[in-house]
Amino acid sequence: MGDRCSLYITFRKSDEPKFCSAMGEDWYDAVEQEEETWIEVSVEEANYAMYEDREKLATAGLVFFGFHGSGGNYKEAIFAACNGVQTEALSYDGRPMIVVDDDGEPDIKMLKEARQYLKAEKEASGIITVRDPWAWRKWEAWNNGSVGAGILVYFYATERDYEGNYEGNLLSVEAAP
Repeated sequence: MGDRCSLYITFRKSDEPKFCSAMGEDWYDAVEQEEETWIEVSVEEANYAMYEDREKLATAGLVFFGFHGSGGNYKEAIFAACNGVQTEALSYDGRPMIVVDDDGEPDIKMLKEARQYLKAEKEASGIITVRDPWAWRKWEAWNNGSVGAGILVYFYATERDYEGNYEGNLLSVEAAP
């Protein structure tokens, strides 16, 4: 085993035999939550965040989303798989994280990754039929103030296109919902 971290993953209950076939019968340590149509499981020592395994599951068409903690060589991240593709974005308290440079400019690659992840998570949670996939995140975010930072980055990002070109006055977003 190499670098390990904790990992939580949510998927359709009907897909559990496919996950077990690909990963082995005892691939997870505990069931964290379970509803009629979906299940969330945890892995306490996921080797390299099970990245290669998740890629294979996504390529096989399985739908899932989750997050993993930091390892020795990587930071905590959130991930989602849908339509045969897995997306992953760095995270802070379960929300996409976007680094800014010394001038306060967001990293455009990370912004793209965050947007791709949010789109994939929304689609995956709809397929899995999880009504509120990360309800715990809302409480954590409000608790530590990261929602304000996330909203600021989101509104700031709406003022730039993917190439980083400025598209208007940042103050114009004050009335945005």
